[in-house]
Amino acid sequence: VFSDSIRKQLRITGPFKESTEYKLIIPANSFINLTGQANDTLRYSWRTKSLKDYGELKVNLSFKTPGNYILQILNNKDIIVRQSQVSGNTNLSFLYLDPGEYRLKLIFDKNNNGQWDTGHYIKKSQAERVSFFTKTLEIRGNWELEETWELID
Repeated sequence: VFSDSIRKQLRITGPFKESTEYKLIIPANSFINLTGQANDTLRYSWRTKSLKDYGELKVNLSFKTPGNYILQILNNKDIIVRQSQVSGNTNLSFLYLDPGEYRLKLIFDKNNNGQWDTGHYIKKSQAERVSFFTKTLEIRGNWELEETWELID
């Protein structure tokens, strides 16, 4: 299935089973670009992980002040792994996380657009506030970690 309107990204779905090896072969001339060039034969192989290879993180958020927020899970390279928009006290569960160290980042989304906005000098607006959870979280395979984050401010 193509996942975009210009048919540039292909998404492969199926009833994949855990701990199973798969191979995908795309024959030559299956795809043709705008200039008429076609692909060579493409071969991909991968192995699905076992459910025991993943961890789960449960985050209980409580806010003193209701509002719009974005909770992000960052890996040890500060890359966003998952994110969720919340508007008040909530319990979130993040499944299928690879083992490793993670950090939690909370964005105070004033304009509720689902992203962090920088400040604007001419409009005299400040950047949206950001807060980090004080602990680094270690996710282990076949484990569930539960954390509570109470935001006072």
